[in-house]
Amino acid sequence: MESNISTGAATPSSPLLVGVVSPFDQTVSISSEGVIEYEDTQVANPIIRLFAEFVVNVMNEFLSQFQRDHYVSVSSAAYIATNYAGECVIFRAIYVDGDAACALLGSLRDILQELTSGITGARSLFDPPACDSLNSDELMWVQMQIEEFVERHSGKKIGMPFGVQFELGGDVVMPIQGRFCERPLRQTVTEQVEGVAWPDGFSEQSNRIQLIRVDAAGYLERGPLVFQANDASLIRVACEGNFRRRFCRFTGIKTRDSAGKNEFLQLTSLELCNEDSVNSALFQDFDNAGGT
Repeated sequence: MESNISTGAATPSSPLLVGVVSPFDQTVSISSEGVIEYEDTQVANPIIRLFAEFVVNVMNEFLSQFQRDHYVSVSSAAYIATNYAGECVIFRAIYVDGDAACALLGSLRDILQELTSGITGARSLFDPPACDSLNSDELMWVQMQIEEFVERHSGKKIGMPFGVQFELGGDVVMPIQGRFCERPLRQTVTEQVEGVAWPDGFSEQSNRIQLIRVDAAGYLERGPLVFQANDASLIRVACEGNFRRRFCRFTGIKTRDSAGKNEFLQLTSLELCNEDSVNSALFQDFDNAGGT
């Protein structure tokens, strides 16, 4: 198959080459009979395809966000070149087509460079200079796409390393090998929680106490709070409150990461609510809800 990718002026039949993605281990050869022998795991390298699709999606979204006045699109296709430097080479080309393809080629190549180095966290000694065709807003947007990729593929092993070039056979090769970047540790957020709750259950083995909290209006909340309680006396209070049908006043610490995930509750104090009027009022709602 003859490629119609061009590095010159763009025409409807000659999209411009943005970059080339190819495996380091080129296991493709042609026999004297003209038969092509290849290693199928390299030809259908899933990591290369994953990366190429990521690049294409980011570039097309970039064009949609920042270049709405132009009809330009980015695509990708896999090739086997049998006439390059007398060798048989497999690669995946990323190219741009449209009325402003030539004018935007520099920006797209800068995006390719940022994506390549950003998802691995390493730059080659032979990397081109830092991009200068993207403004601060555009560069910040590209960094956000990198962060989303890292979030999805954090630490994933790159079983078959590959390289990224602007031109097939060019001097500059940006390697992608080892593992993708790991997501950074999220900052933890800590806050104090307190209130009145029903001691709904506990586990001495795991040092956990389950409380059903009373909201500001005096109604029981539906979802229970499960606290870690390393002090055995807190478990005894929960047991006594459950047995004597007494609500409890509690204080604790809630810790979660900045993304709102991995919430952890630590109980610091728990005491019986001995005011009969309070317990009586709360148990009306509790009994109506089907409590014990």
